[in-house]
Amino acid sequence: MSRKLLGLLLGFVLGAALGSLAVMIFAPVTGKKLRMGLRDNVKKAQQAAREAEEKQRAKLEADLARLRQSR
Repeated sequence: MSRKLLGLLLGFVLGAALGSLAVMIFAPVTGKKLRMGLRDNVKKAQQAAREAEEKQRAKLEADLARLRQSR
């Protein structure tokens, strides 16, 4: 990985972390509501990732089966 790309990724991650921290500090909701909202969003993201993984796995397995048949 080039130094420029690594620097860009590091800057993006640090910016996202600092932005998230600022939102948590200055959010107009209580800590409990904020944590519940974050927890819900994490669960939704995990579910979306699982669904994407299952879809990609099925596609790759179908491609593999097709390639094995064409031999």
